[in-house]
Amino acid sequence: MLEELKYRYRKYTLKWIAICVVVAILMLIASKFGIITILKGPVELKGAWNLEDLEGKYVTLDVDWVIGTFAEETSTNAKTRVTTTKSVCYLGSYYDEASNYQAIYGIKVSNSKKDGLERIMDAIYNGSYSYENQRITGTFQKMDGKILQYYNEVLAEGDLLADSIPYAIFDEEVNGVDIIIVYILTGAAAIALIIAIIGLIGLLIGKPDKYIKKFLDSNRKVTLSGLELEYSKGKLIGMNIVAGRKYTFYQTGAYMHVVDHSDFVWAYYFSRSGKNSQSLVRTFNSNKNKLDINACRVDAEALLLYYQESQPQMIVGYDKELEKCFHKDFETFLGYCYNEAKTKWETEEQLF
Repeated sequence: MLEELKYRYRKYTLKWIAICVVVAILMLIASKFGIITILKGPVELKGAWNLEDLEGKYVTLDVDWVIGTFAEETSTNAKTRVTTTKSVCYLGSYYDEASNYQAIYGIKVSNSKKDGLERIMDAIYNGSYSYENQRITGTFQKMDGKILQYYNEVLAEGDLLADSIPYAIFDEEVNGVDIIIVYILTGAAAIALIIAIIGLIGLLIGKPDKYIKKFLDSNRKVTLSGLELEYSKGKLIGMNIVAGRKYTFYQTGAYMHVVDHSDFVWAYYFSRSGKNSQSLVRTFNSNKNKLDINACRVDAEALLLYYQESQPQMIVGYDKELEKCFHKDFETFLGYCYNEAKTKWETEEQLF
């Protein structure tokens, strides 16, 4: 029995370690390993820009000249029909005196972060510009679709296409992924890896038989050899339950538990669907203590059939009248099956 417990524990733990590692990798892939890019820091945009080398890179720039806007992204609340601005696209102008390099490019920022660019643009048009700047950090990416169409249309109206490049800095994006999403996915990956590490530590120093030992400590008359005999002769139900003459062994998570079912007075199947779904065999002992054994419906029905055929002290099945009697007249409830069966067992043991 102990060897099988170790095998079950190792199998279960290794499965969850593997799942956690795969989940962590998938989360990092989904974030395009943005956390590595953030830790490395953005590339400073300076000098003449090499567009091919910069495409898709995490960059930063002190924007000091904003010509205007060329697009807005909005969303409308389906219930209130109120439209709000999510992001604004600006026309930025860059000039490097040393290389005589000039470019007009796009800047996409969330609506909550547009104030700095608005101040620069307003100062330019009001004639009060005093070389203010706004640091923008995000993904340097080629525009396409509608955003590129609007960009070109606005530039064509101002006869500015000659100096333009079809690229924009997408603020708060890392490798093309929103920075908040990167942090969320990275956090999820970190949690999954922590769980995997905890599982690995448990695999190395864990005690698969701890609940068996706990049962033995609480039941001094029971021996490990006696439990092993019960386990070896018990009925295997599904993959996680072994029912013997006196004890039921059932697996929860990585661990095997054991319970003396000879003291059970009632057992029935309980299920619940929805968010907190459950499928289990609900049992009660002679002290009215409840114990739930998790099992799918097929396994639960097989366990209850075994109890019905081999455990005369136990009422199997649910009925509202039974529940009423259990709570209001427990002595009568015990008189249905438990008392007679228990007296018979005690007599047989004395004779033996």
